[in-house]
Amino acid sequence: MGIEILVCGTCLDYYKKKEELGVGIVSNMYVILETLSKASKVIYS
Repeated sequence: MGIEILVCGTCLDYYKKKEELGVGIVSNMYVILETLSKASKVIYS
């Protein structure tokens, strides 16, 4: 459907959750912010 779920690798390391990641792509904040700034719609929760 064209949906990407980007997960901050630094956050996963900090919370020791990297092994538990079930969905999404491990990324970094630079890529996440770049993707958000280019998006036509962003859903916040």
